[in-house]
Amino acid sequence: MPRKLPKGHASRNALVRRYKYSAKRRNLEFDLSLGDCEKLFGNVCYYCGSNPQQIITQKNYNGYFEYNGIDRVNNAKGYTVENVVTCCVKCNSMKRDMVLHEFLKHVEKISNYRMEA
Repeated sequence: MPRKLPKGHASRNALVRRYKYSAKRRNLEFDLSLGDCEKLFGNVCYYCGSNPQQIITQKNYNGYFEYNGIDRVNNAKGYTVENVVTCCVKCNSMKRDMVLHEFLKHVEKISNYRMEA
């Protein structure tokens, strides 16, 4: 009888493998433990405070895994504890390849413009 992981763990493990593979493909360091990843996945978004809302699941896996993504604060650097924060999909999409201060400055610009409109 095959060993069965607790609900969501296989999906979580697949997500970690995806991050590692993506980092390797782009020649980026990936120095996060499974515990680091799990903590980041479960946190609210560093930028806007959104709870985890993304879902990963695989056919034949025992359950799904709900998470927020991992964003590199400085995109020129890899995935290290000092360079990553929890990030929702919307903020990650908005930030793209900006460094933190550029992103926050742009968000402030958007907010100021909308307040004046």
